Amino acid sequence: MIPKQNNKISINSSILLLLSVLFLFTGCWKEEIDIFPNSPAERLNQAMSTYESVLTSAENGWKMEYYANTQGGGYTLLMKFDASGLVTIASRSILTKNAAYEQDSSLYEVIADNGPVLTFNTFNKVLHVFSNPEHPEILDPYKGDLTGHGWQGDYEFIIKEAVEDTVWLKGKKYGAEIIMTKLSPEIQWQSYLDEVGDLDKMLFYVDMPMSRLKVDDVSYRIYKGRFHVFEIKKTDKESQQIPFIVTSTGIQFYQPIELNGVVFRNFELNLTKTKLVSVEHSDYAVRCTDDLAEFIQNNTKEFSWQFIPELSGNNFKNLYNRISNAVATAYEGEQLALNFEYSTEANSFVLVVSYLKDNEKVKGSLNLNIAFDEQDVLSISYANLGDDTGLQFYNEIDGLDELVSALTADFELSTGSKLNPWLMKCENLNDNTSFFRLERQVKN
Repeated sequence: MIPKQNNKISINSSILLLLSVLFLFTGCWKEEIDIFPNSPAERLNQAMSTYESVLTSAENGWKMEYYANTQGGGYTLLMKFDASGLVTIASRSILTKNAAYEQDSSLYEVIADNGPVLTFNTFNKVLHVFSNPEHPEILDPYKGDLTGHGWQGDYEFIIKEAVEDTVWLKGKKYGAEIIMTKLSPEIQWQSYLDEVGDLDKMLFYVDMPMSRLKVDDVSYRIYKGRFHVFEIKKTDKESQQIPFIVTSTGIQFYQPIELNGVVFRNFELNLTKTKLVSVEHSDYAVRCTDDLAEFIQNNTKEFSWQFIPELSGNNFKNLYNRISNAVATAYEGEQLALNFEYSTEANSFVLVVSYLKDNEKVKGSLNLNIAFDEQDVLSISYANLGDDTGLQFYNEIDGLDELVSALTADFELSTGSKLNPWLMKCENLNDNTSFFRLERQVKN
């Protein structure tokens, strides 16, 4: 028989064990700490107020590196935000009126939409050209028909972060990453945008001809660029589209890219304007040509060169006007054009004389002998040959024979940048007042 005292001890032990467990749980129980003393709505309102203060704090405004979307090219916009809700935006690019400096004011607001959002909620002709679904006057032909879509750009931006001198945004619909940096007080808006615009025009007024970036043992071919998107090819089957923005000193890719194990993003134009040198790796550079005469000689299939009278010296300008008047009188022709190009039929460079009559193009050609013996020099002479129409023009059009005579000389070639020689000055080596300019045209 078990003594009753042992039962009592067992019961007491159980009670003690239960109390110990309860004390243990009590010791582990702590009051929950409220990490955020304010409600989510209060925190959002505080963030919106902070971002508005940052935006309006820039006395001279902000530089926005705007990308419509992750595939399109970038453009510089300058913005000044007022506490009243007014924003002034300026830019200069092929998308602004007459490709000149343009400025407009409209309204903006920082709103709550699953987080702070910067919205430009009234029309601004500088910004909303990117989001206007109508067919703009200028569209990238490589993107096909964009009627009803436009540039597919945002006008509302998620504010990711903002500090005193930098704001990080993301397009709400199309998702492009966008950075705004505070402008220094001494920067004059139009002067700055003209500096960027002049560089943009010099390099990308038309698409770049084939250029090269050699990275060690691999040579990459680079094309296009007019709409701030390069096509970079390693081989005919390996290519990528790389968006970029033009800066005051060169270009910057939308995102860093890796080519043959080397990462690139920023390039600066060198002092002689012959190449874009990598900022990160100065041994590498984008090049097109070192010899303008050789460039003309090597690109006869792709390009012709049109005479630009208004940018030529007085003697060539006056000869063009005489020829134009003679064409109007003798043939009732208009819109005279003079082109230099290579003719496979004539197996020669030719001067093509053309005009319109009753909306039909009439043209004839005269054969030219052109030598490319010296760097940046063309030696031109008339071959006393041409097609039937060209020889008829030579005999009947007043001033054409004098033009051909004036072209019989050695001409030094120069251009804004050898990276993209689209406008060429041809200056007589023996008379610097005798010059004409040619604009590069893509052959049909």
